[in-house]
Amino acid sequence: MAHVQAFNPYHSEDAIKNSCYMTFEPGPPVRHVMADTGRQCKDKLAIHVHSQFRSMVSSAAFPCIVGKSVIAKNSYRFGLYHDASAESLEGLSRDLFSFVIEQQTMTHEFSSFVASFRSPKLRNEKDFEKFLWNILQELNVRDSEYFSWNHEASNDPTTSGFAFSFASRSFFVIGLHALSSRVSRTFPYATLVFNSHEQFVRLQDSERFDKIQQVIRHADVDLQGDINPSLTNVEAAQYSGRQVGKKWKCPFKALMNGEPLFSWDF
Repeated sequence: MAHVQAFNPYHSEDAIKNSCYMTFEPGPPVRHVMADTGRQCKDKLAIHVHSQFRSMVSSAAFPCIVGKSVIAKNSYRFGLYHDASAESLEGLSRDLFSFVIEQQTMTHEFSSFVASFRSPKLRNEKDFEKFLWNILQELNVRDSEYFSWNHEASNDPTTSGFAFSFASRSFFVIGLHALSSRVSRTFPYATLVFNSHEQFVRLQDSERFDKIQQVIRHADVDLQGDINPSLTNVEAAQYSGRQVGKKWKCPFKALMNGEPLFSWDF
């Protein structure tokens, strides 16, 4: 098991206290451990939610073959956070940065960071959409203190070239929650999956992207009867999974607070 680099700019007391950077070690016995220390995870709810996520993605009906590959190869990290409070987001910032660093040592071509939340109060898909973008905005507030936006991605969510940036790494974010209208996006706990854009670029360069996309969409049709209507040319409109109209405005504004302390691109 690879351990993450010791340096992390998110090292406040709240960040360390609310960190939950987990990995999975198949057994017997099966072990859910903290990826940065190698110690056994003692949070029973975190283990439960983590196990549920693995089971859902590994199931025969789940349409995303890339997600299945990530789970099968244990090429992901998982965190469970309380809510969208400042304290929880300090922990998430710490863990997402750890993932950006550790991802460089992961040998599988696909990898993801999965962030689930214990107790957001959601009434419908719009509530989750607000929840998701609030988290991304707050992550951006923290990120902009240290890092520049990824130089290959637009920071304008109205454009087709937009991608969320954290620690100068660009991500495609997939939201899941209990009230989703899409079966493949339905999960008991509000969850954000951070997928590096770099892996999609590699697929396009190798001319495999269209084939994999077709396989996933056919599987989604088999599961629900139609293709997800939220799929558009504007990436930001796809994050929450809610179908939005042409007049939809993304509730996100990238902060660019002068020169960041770190400006490298991974």
